[in-house]
Amino acid sequence: MAIISAVRKVFGIDKAKIILQPRDSHDITSEETQELAALIRTLNFEHKVDVATGLEQVGKGITAYEVLRIWIITGDVFLAKQIAQEVAKVALKWACDRLKRKEAKRRPTYIAIYGPNGKVLRSMVVKDANQEAEDRTKADRKLRTKFKPPLLKEKRIESTKTNVRK
Repeated sequence: MAIISAVRKVFGIDKAKIILQPRDSHDITSEETQELAALIRTLNFEHKVDVATGLEQVGKGITAYEVLRIWIITGDVFLAKQIAQEVAKVALKWACDRLKRKEAKRRPTYIAIYGPNGKVLRSMVVKDANQEAEDRTKADRKLRTKFKPPLLKEKRIESTKTNVRK
């Protein structure tokens, strides 16, 4: 494992960029997305965490869920899968806490985590603050839908400082 880590550092593929993109800012606000970004930063990753806000809405906006897309941009799919597992745990806790704070008639939260190739690494639906998330990963992978991350040079991506391990 140490050899793999050393090779990643030499070739510069040991870092990733994590982008959080709510589908509709009326459902998941910028403040809520920034809160999740701060929680992800507590994982002590050496990866950059950005929030994409003010982008054009994707689709018609009529869904049964409040949608959050999380992009893990890296040259290493294995690294992306490792990051996705940790980010999914934090996102689940965030979604449950968020549902506790919201009024009772909120729609469930759908969270999809995409890898560098645009394919789903993990997806889930959080329907209730006290309930386990419904794992949608297998069903979403069968759809074979690929999404593109928001433009990395887009001015509306709020960049934040990278965490550095101490």
